[in-house]
Amino acid sequence: MAKVRQILKHVSVEIAKGSRRCRRNRNHAILAGEPCLVIRDDAGPWSRNYCRECALPILKLCAADLRGFRDVLYPERMKQARVVHRETVAPDATAMRQDVERIVGRPMNVTLYLPNKESNSPADVETEQKR
Repeated sequence: MAKVRQILKHVSVEIAKGSRRCRRNRNHAILAGEPCLVIRDDAGPWSRNYCRECALPILKLCAADLRGFRDVLYPERMKQARVVHRETVAPDATAMRQDVERIVGRPMNVTLYLPNKESNSPADVETEQKR
């Protein structure tokens, strides 16, 4: 059987060894030690660097394109995949973190923020003042 071909050879994530500039927004600096998305140009030795903030929309667009290719190639699998059993989500942050860790299969180092219903946000205060 033939080897599976890597189609994203020119895209990678690197840890910056020195400071870099984001290609999408030149005001965004990529400091040494920060991860960044790197897209290499086949025509030469140049590469384009993107900070984490600017890389996310690029990656979302690529993921959507790949899903579209998959949906066209395997429409029968997509019908099966749409029927998914979903468990109820826990209401508090600790249980939510445990749910995420169970789904992902490894500990997550993230902080989940759930707004307190008793505290008034600035939008709530403005709404009450208008009344």
